[in-house]
Amino acid sequence: NNAPRWLTELMSTGKKTEDREEAILVVQKLPHDVNKGYNSMGNRIVTHLDGMPLRSLSHMQSLIDEAVADHQATSEKAASDKDAAPTTTSAPRMLEFSVTHGNSTDLLVLPLADALKADQQAAYNIPQRRHQLLREQRAEQKELQQREAAAAQQ
Repeated sequence: NNAPRWLTELMSTGKKTEDREEAILVVQKLPHDVNKGYNSMGNRIVTHLDGMPLRSLSHMQSLIDEAVADHQATSEKAASDKDAAPTTTSAPRMLEFSVTHGNSTDLLVLPLADALKADQQAAYNIPQRRHQLLREQRAEQKELQQREAAAAQQ
């Protein structure tokens, strides 16, 4: 086993705490311009998003969904207000992930708009798209099993 000892222990014990239902593990990063410069991101645990402790992968997804909704609402408001008097532009919305590796913690900062574009380019919405694909695969498998069972009864 080539995994670091701390990671093996985490995966075997789960390190479930009052604040965390499951560990969110980054096994490797998909290379893209949006995460350029974050070269050593494998075998890391994502602990926080925008300073909020993460309880589970679904919790992280809900926080990302909220950030996306806020971003879209802000973008739509800015587009509808373009005829209004010019105002100062705000800084782009960032997603700040705290990731740990052993005893060290690093910050991964991604511009939300760029991360969304990268996600679309990869055609791999994590985890939403993956869950959708898994649901579709399970439904297809169930349908196939039902057809096979029906054929066997005839």
